[in-house]
Amino acid sequence: MSGYIRRSISRKFMTAVMATTFVAVLVSGLANLAYDIHDYRVGVVQDLTSQADLLSKVSQAALEFDDVGSVQDTLAHLRARPGVLAAAVYRADNTLFASYASAQSPAAAIPQRPKAEGNLVDGDDLVIFRSIRRGREQLGTIYLRAAYPLDARIARNVKTLCAVIVASLLIAALVSLWLQAAVTRPVMAVTDAVRELIARRDYSRRVDKTTEDETGLLVDAFNTMLGEIGAHALQIEKSNASLQHEVAERTRADLALQELNASLEQRIAARSRDLEAASEQLRHAQKMEAIGQLTGGVAHDFNNVLHVISGNLQLLAMSLPGDSAAQRRIQTARFATERGAKLSSQLLSFARRQPLKPTPTNLGRVLRNTVLLGAVVALSLLVAALVSSWLQAGVTRPLAALTRAVHDVVSRRDFSQRVAK
Repeated sequence: MSGYIRRSISRKFMTAVMATTFVAVLVSGLANLAYDIHDYRVGVVQDLTSQADLLSKVSQAALEFDDVGSVQDTLAHLRARPGVLAAAVYRADNTLFASYASAQSPAAAIPQRPKAEGNLVDGDDLVIFRSIRRGREQLGTIYLRAAYPLDARIARNVKTLCAVIVASLLIAALVSLWLQAAVTRPVMAVTDAVRELIARRDYSRRVDKTTEDETGLLVDAFNTMLGEIGAHALQIEKSNASLQHEVAERTRADLALQELNASLEQRIAARSRDLEAASEQLRHAQKMEAIGQLTGGVAHDFNNVLHVISGNLQLLAMSLPGDSAAQRRIQTARFATERGAKLSSQLLSFARRQPLKPTPTNLGRVLRNTVLLGAVVALSLLVAALVSSWLQAGVTRPLAALTRAVHDVVSRRDFSQRVAK
C-alpha cells in the first residue's frame, strides 16, 4: 500500500480525499448509530413504563376485591399491541394473580415470582417490573415483556451506514478527480519535464506556469534551475573538450618523451661502452707505463753493472797478455757482457717506447759464443734449451732466445742439484 502511494502524487491526493471522506462518514455514522440505539432504548422503556402505569391503575380495584376476571380482560386487550409478548399481575405476597402471553411468547416467559422494580434486557426482549401502589401501600407488581430487536435495528443501521459510506466515497472520488486537474496538473508537467530531462538531457525544456500558488512558485524555481543547469552543462562540455585536447597533447608528448628516453638510453649505453673501452685502454697504458718504468730502472742498473764487469775484463785482459786460455775466457766474458748490454739496451728501448728492430742472426755463431756456458752445465742441456728458446722467441730475437736459454739452463742445473741431494 505504501509503495502504491509513493509512486504518484495524484494517487496520494486521491488517497487523502478518500481516506478523509471515509473517516468522516464512518465517525458520523457510528455517532448516529450510537444515538439511535440510545434513543430506541429510551423510547421502548418509556412506552412499556407508560403501559405498566396504565395497567397498575386499572388493576388496583381488582386486586382489592380479588377480581381476577377483570384483570384478565384488561390484559387480554394487549393483543392489540404485537410488540408486547407477555404480561402478568402479582399480588402483594408476590403470587401470580393474572397473566397474558402472546402467540410468539413461550409459557416460560412469565416468571412465577416478580423481581425488583426496574427494567432489563433479556436477549431480544425488554423486561420491566412496576409496583402497584396506593399511596405508600404496595398492592402488587406489574410484569411486562416486549420485543426488543436491537440487533436487527443495528444491522439495518450498519447496512445504511455502509451504503452511505460507499456513496460518499464515490462522490469524493468524482470530486477529487475534478480537483486533481487544478492541483496536480502543474506538478505532473514538472514531472514530465524531469523525465524528458533524464532521457534526452535537453535543458532547453520549460514548464508552463498555470497557477499563482505554491505550485506556480515551484514551476518558476524549476525553470530557473533548468536554465542554470543548462549553462553549467555547456560550460562542462567546453571544459571536457579542452581537457580531451590537453590529454591528447600530453599523450603525444609522453610518446615523444619515451622515444627520446629510448634514444638517450642507447646513446648512454654506447657512450658507456666507449668509456669502458677507454678506461681499459687507460689502465693498460698505465700498467705498461709502470712496467716500462720498472724495466727502465732495472735495465739502467743492470747496464751499470755490465760496464763495471766490462771494464774489469779489459783490465784483466791487459794484465794477462801471454795466457791464451785466460784470454779466451776473458773474450767470452766480454762477449757475454756485450750481449747483456744489448739486452739492457732493448729493455731501455721498451721502457722508452722505442720500436725493436729485428735483424737476421747466425745461429752457429751464437752457439760458438756459448762455450763458456759449457763449463757450468752440460752442453747438451744448453743446446736443447737454446733451440727451444730460439723456436719460442723466433729468429728475429736472438738475444731474447739466448737469455731464455740461460735462464732454462740455470733452472735445470738447480733442479738437478736438488735431486742429487
